[in-house]
Amino acid sequence: MRSYWKPMLIFAAMFTLLIAAQLSTPKPISWRQTFSGDDKNPYGAFVLYSRLADLFPDQTVTPTRKSIYELFTQTPNYNDAIYNFGNDSLRTFLNFIIVEHSLGLDSLDAQLLLRFASAGNSVFIAASSFEGVFADTLRLKTTDSIWTPWLGLDISSDSLKPRDTLRVNFSTATACRNTPYQFSRIFRASVFTAFDTARTTVLGTDEKGRPNFIRVQFGRGAFYLCSNYFLFTNYHVLSPDGADYAAKVLSHLPVQETLWDEYYKPYSSNSRSPLRFVLDNDSLRYAYYLSLVGIALFIFVEGKRRQRIIPIITPLTNSAVEFAETVGRVYFQHGDHKNLAEKKIEYFLDHLRAYYYLNTAQFTEEFYQSVSEKSGVSLDDVKQLFLQIKRIQAAESISADDLLQFEHAIEQFYNASTIKPHVGSPVSKSS
Repeated sequence: MRSYWKPMLIFAAMFTLLIAAQLSTPKPISWRQTFSGDDKNPYGAFVLYSRLADLFPDQTVTPTRKSIYELFTQTPNYNDAIYNFGNDSLRTFLNFIIVEHSLGLDSLDAQLLLRFASAGNSVFIAASSFEGVFADTLRLKTTDSIWTPWLGLDISSDSLKPRDTLRVNFSTATACRNTPYQFSRIFRASVFTAFDTARTTVLGTDEKGRPNFIRVQFGRGAFYLCSNYFLFTNYHVLSPDGADYAAKVLSHLPVQETLWDEYYKPYSSNSRSPLRFVLDNDSLRYAYYLSLVGIALFIFVEGKRRQRIIPIITPLTNSAVEFAETVGRVYFQHGDHKNLAEKKIEYFLDHLRAYYYLNTAQFTEEFYQSVSEKSGVSLDDVKQLFLQIKRIQAAESISADDLLQFEHAIEQFYNASTIKPHVGSPVSKSS
């Protein structure tokens, strides 16, 4: 077997250089929209999440990676959060914060979230749209006020869009500023176009007076809904007006224990399997894909047999036809026409026995009728053929013309019959 140490050494050297280059390359900024409290990239929410302790002093801020159903029905600490026992001194009221693209809860989660607010808790949701049972119950509708397709471009570059500017302010006298809050590089912003006016208070609007931040009273609690979810990401919270705006929005919530959602995120990491960890890391993901390709190439290349080429052996030819032609030629050259005719008669009678299951011991009228019915040849032609057979069997010798006429009659029978012989009479080929 050949030695592979040289290619392997070259491969190892190249792999080492690749790792060194990868380690020395600055890690690129990820513009993926995660809204996660663990993500320090522009569209994560690490800054907001880390400052929640300042907004809710002396209160616990707990991240949750469970669905609303799991959180309020299967977690002992929060089972009583969706029930109103009547004695508030025995209860712990909660805030629940969700930042997401679009809130599309299933009916079960939506009903439990509504019950959670109705029991006296507060829910803050930042999303561009609201769907399903939740939106129908609160009669919510939103529409985009700014929409610029981004297509994953790095908006940190001044030469790239989006360049839209969003100006917002609060409606309440205590929070309103003389100059609106201004946010640049916004490629999507929404406003509320419909809500239940009987229980809704507008807390903030955009520069055109359209509501983008509202409070919806629901039972003993309330929903605080903001349609500009990007304003709570790291990129915008760190802008000149961002921290003040986010702090004033969340200051509408009561100071109490707070839950931070990590489940309803675009790139939720609820599954902490080893493969999930590998795929979440760029370097490990590329190494994983490279390994799969390498294994596939190895199987394709090394899967071939390593041995000499097997020579092609020509199979033996069927010489039965040539043998029959030789025998027929010998009979014809000797002029023994009757012997050749008798061989053809035996072959013909064997054909009748093998394919039509007929008894050929006696040539009777019933026999002729059976041959005609089973072969599809007319009764007159059958009788004429067997008349020639009897004449040949009775004669001491026949001429070449008699043999050719009998051959012609046999071939006519085969052509007219429903079942053809697998191999034609070898004697006929010689004659």
